[in-house]
Amino acid sequence: MKIEKGSYYTIAKLPGSISGGVSVGDRVQAISEVEKIGYTSKVRLKFLDRSGEITLDDYCLQPLTKKEAAEIDALEQVAENIEILYRDPRKLKLHPKNSEIYGDSESIEDLIETIERTGEIHPLIINQDSEIISGHRRRRAAIKLNWKLVPVQIKVFHNKTKELKALLSYNGFRDKTIEQKTNEANTWREIFEQEREKEPQKKTKKRERIRDLAAEKAGLSPSTYHRSNTVLEKVKEFEEKGDLETANKLKEKVNKSPTAAYEECQKIKKQAEGFKYPVGEICQVSADSNSELKKYKGLWGVVVAKNDILGDFMVYDRIIENVNSCYLKSLKFNELDCKKARKIMERLNAIGSKLDRESVDIDILQGISRRPKAELTLKEHQILRTLETFESNWKLA
Repeated sequence: MKIEKGSYYTIAKLPGSISGGVSVGDRVQAISEVEKIGYTSKVRLKFLDRSGEITLDDYCLQPLTKKEAAEIDALEQVAENIEILYRDPRKLKLHPKNSEIYGDSESIEDLIETIERTGEIHPLIINQDSEIISGHRRRRAAIKLNWKLVPVQIKVFHNKTKELKALLSYNGFRDKTIEQKTNEANTWREIFEQEREKEPQKKTKKRERIRDLAAEKAGLSPSTYHRSNTVLEKVKEFEEKGDLETANKLKEKVNKSPTAAYEECQKIKKQAEGFKYPVGEICQVSADSNSELKKYKGLWGVVVAKNDILGDFMVYDRIIENVNSCYLKSLKFNELDCKKARKIMERLNAIGSKLDRESVDIDILQGISRRPKAELTLKEHQILRTLETFESNWKLA
């Protein structure tokens, strides 16, 4: 990668010899050409969010576009050479949006260890009302370490939108959970919607969807954002109802797999609707996410009992109890065909429930169950009569 004087970068890695409050994620500008020193190539840099310079190996840098730098007004801060002041961290105010987006329960043990080792802390960025724009975790660490004063830089924002953009951009390079990224996307969405209201649309220009723009800014694909946001909306519902156990389980799942959490939400939604099929309805098993029903996917059967929430479902070799209707799909037989199909399934079940799972005959019954029908073919009827006769003779013997 070519490093150019005047270009913007983020520090992607640090040699072991570097300390003094410099961290991965710091934004910098190259103020010299790359110089060959010994076995490595060095470049002199200045920070974009505070005063100070550093020399690093060129391989430690990752490009930062001018657009990204402008979003946090970093260049403006350098030009103004904002003065570093010192304030009591306990008297600094938490920005209301920070907790909403990132929460306030993240571990700061690594940060505390770093500050203790170096004895330094990066200046916190605050607004004119002493609200923290960047440095909530540093404030917590400083209080934990009983620091009386911390370095701060006061940044004046002319409107709340610019302030919110700065808060999001300062957190652009931190490690984040899916939940935090989704909260970021929601906030970017609010910003873009406000900006679009003020921006007249050109007839010849097609606008990108705000949802997709917001997802991209937060580092999510549109589909992942849709799923994770749906789950987190459901989490809020459970929290409002006081069901914290379900809410926390969904939060944990969405951070591991948004798709799995979304599917779980859909299942919960369908369960809340209650069991929707009447006794006698002919249905097909349509889902395999239930381990008990997985081997029956695609087979048809009959609803034989139900309550408000669950039902019992007869298949060719057993009656499965307490099935949720979300796992079934009605075949929409008319009343006469339902009656005929019920009789067929009763015959299949009477034989299949007594056969060994390894029996060849069980495969025949399963084959009939794979083709939903209200009428048996002549051959199928003969096969069932043979099996029924065999079973009757076996009982008499």
